[in-house]
Amino acid sequence: MPSEATYRHVGMLPFDTFPLFGGRAEALIERAVEKGRGEYALDDVLERLESMEMLAFGEVVDFELRSIVVVRVIRYPRLSALHVAYGAGRGVARLLPAIKSFCHEQGITRIEVWCRASVARLFRQHGFDIGYCVPVLEI
Repeated sequence: MPSEATYRHVGMLPFDTFPLFGGRAEALIERAVEKGRGEYALDDVLERLESMEMLAFGEVVDFELRSIVVVRVIRYPRLSALHVAYGAGRGVARLLPAIKSFCHEQGITRIEVWCRASVARLFRQHGFDIGYCVPVLEI
């Protein structure tokens, strides 16, 4: 029977904690960025995390980063949304309660994820509705 973790954190990960994970945060983010459609490079995301234009949530068990989600706040004229830009690692869904809590604290009323249909199906398992389809034409 595996022993219980001696340290566990599920929540926001300030950018200045990334060095504690020995490059794992950057590696997870890079893996997610590579699956994107070219909107950001790893350095772009890291710059925005450092300036707090983007925020990171993660699960850390015994000081090992298991999963990470990178988000940004979008202020629409009539509501605020948390846009999930990237996610990677095992157990990303375990971050959802911490992300929802952050949203409640900040007055954010919606979480949005722009993703492939296969990923959208996973989010539906956690209460998400499909709000939009985003056709893309590269020019």
